[in-house]
Amino acid sequence: MKIRDNGALGNALGFDYAVQILREQRGVGMKNGNIKDIAITIPIIVNCSFACELFFKAIIPKKTKRHLLYDDLFAKLELEDQNIISNSMLMIMRDQGKKNYSRQDFINDLKSNQDAFLQWRYFHEPEKIGIKFDEYFLGILQATLKGLLLGAT
Repeated sequence: MKIRDNGALGNALGFDYAVQILREQRGVGMKNGNIKDIAITIPIIVNCSFACELFFKAIIPKKTKRHLLYDDLFAKLELEDQNIISNSMLMIMRDQGKKNYSRQDFINDLKSNQDAFLQWRYFHEPEKIGIKFDEYFLGILQATLKGLLLGAT
């Protein structure tokens, strides 16, 4: 993988770190019964999905200001980079217990979560009720992209 935008990578690492801190605080809050700490799930979702977006933007051949993880970003990556990412995700998801997890499952998960940043950053708006997000999948994607990109530097 070739890093094409070091600024995007640096920003992605910042949002990645924010997710780590927020998850730790949510865990402490849940353990202690602090309802305020449980409420930081939405900032976790927004920061996690934005970190994934920025990791993609660090390697995408042509800069874009678009946000959709599959349509605008993953689908625009070089085929070799798509294969590296999807193969890594397959291996990790299978190691996590999803033994029959396929490339199509990865694409479907990526598509179903592709607009998480756009949807969740304005979660307070009435039309946003019922939106979905797979924190588990995007958390693994975030960690996978980070690992792949830091290994490429």
